[in-house]
Amino acid sequence: MAGTLTVQNLQGPSTGANANKIILPSGQTLYAPGHVIQVTTTGQFSNSFSTTSTSYLATGVKHSITPTSASSKIIILMHTTFLNQGSEINWYIARNGTDISASDKNIHGDYDNNGAFHSGAVMHVDTPNTTSSVEYEIYAQQNGASGTIYIYRTSCVTLMEIAQ
Repeated sequence: MAGTLTVQNLQGPSTGANANKIILPSGQTLYAPGHVIQVTTTGQFSNSFSTTSTSYLATGVKHSITPTSASSKIIILMHTTFLNQGSEINWYIARNGTDISASDKNIHGDYDNNGAFHSGAVMHVDTPNTTSSVEYEIYAQQNGASGTIYIYRTSCVTLMEIAQ
């Protein structure tokens, strides 16, 4: 039987083990566009990354999520600590190894030849159109005549699936 139930408020019981909770029975799904379906985050990475390459390389700063719906959007938040020695750093976000940053491909880190650490953040909203596992990773390059860039273990990745 299909139908529409119109109510102004839903309220769980005020006492008992499930006080103030609205519970969906097993096997049922709440559809509420815009709500966060799942959040997953990494801890600190065990390896550091360094390069003198002027070509983009995978950094190892990555994380995966398996969307529950093909229509979901994924908010990608990546934070990294890096060091530039004689070079500027460019980076972008890749989904399963493919650049998805479009016109934002070159996100520049500061140039610092004094060995100072910097902090950088990248945020992107993606629509992967799949319910298969998706991996997001930072790709980076040094953008100077010479020098080395380092990305450190304090980097982290947070992925949020948003219902549409």
